[in-house]
Amino acid sequence: MMKEQAVKIIESYSNHKVIAINPIKNRGLVNQIYILETAAKKYVLRGDLAEDNTDRFQKEMWCSQTAYEQGIFAPEVLTIGLNDGHPYMIMSYIDGTNGDESFEKGKIWNTLGGYARKIHTIHVEGYGEEMSAPGVFRDRWLRYLEYNISSLTSSDKLIELGVITKKQSEHIKKVFLDLQRSDFKFGLTHGDLSLKNTILTAKDEICLLDWGSAKVAPVPHSDIAEILGSSLADDSHEFVLFLAGYGLSSLEYKKLEPEITHLNLLIYIDKLRWAIDRKKERIGHFSQEVKNRLAKV
Repeated sequence: MMKEQAVKIIESYSNHKVIAINPIKNRGLVNQIYILETAAKKYVLRGDLAEDNTDRFQKEMWCSQTAYEQGIFAPEVLTIGLNDGHPYMIMSYIDGTNGDESFEKGKIWNTLGGYARKIHTIHVEGYGEEMSAPGVFRDRWLRYLEYNISSLTSSDKLIELGVITKKQSEHIKKVFLDLQRSDFKFGLTHGDLSLKNTILTAKDEICLLDWGSAKVAPVPHSDIAEILGSSLADDSHEFVLFLAGYGLSSLEYKKLEPEITHLNLLIYIDKLRWAIDRKKERIGHFSQEVKNRLAKV
């Protein structure tokens, strides 16, 4: 989305002339994000470069609004639309400091733990990232798991790429079969709990951003697996604060840790298969991520 298009969208929505526009960089692979200011107020505009429908933004709007009703501070989604076939979303602007740049990182992680617990109690149905109706997700856990198990063959592309060996493939299959027998509780997850997705306001409030990766998955396992996969080490002070905010003791976490480690491997193997099929420029990145997680199994 060009700046000129962003200006037209906001001026049409607000009936006010845009007096300033600033891009937000390094906040996602497929989105262009702008802060636009009129004489009356500021707006955040997100435009999706890859999609040609509004389904993902519809999911984000539902998740954000439902989370807000549960006491989680999140931006208000004002409207969703299409611009030249590409979806856009207009949100309220939250003034403050991005969590990545804040000096209150420990406090933010502790709050995210509390937020995660509230998110995981929201009533949802189904599994996966795609929402077909409010609170209803399209996929099934067993289908997702069976796909990743059945893909572990002697002719697997992961073996061909040198990501795993045949012997490792056999071991991974046993790990995934164990997950199939696990008695998980499923709930809504944010999917990307991180400092970059928070704003600390002048009133000391913490706003949680970007629900694009939200999905139904095992809880609390999935969000913890994502955090350990991308943001924190499990022996870090910040992770201890996150667990405290969630209400999990170190002993309770240790009981969950084997399943979380195995689920983390499943998540990244599935992401690598997605990259092989749909995003070849990400194959190298996810190949290394799979190797990192396999080393912990």
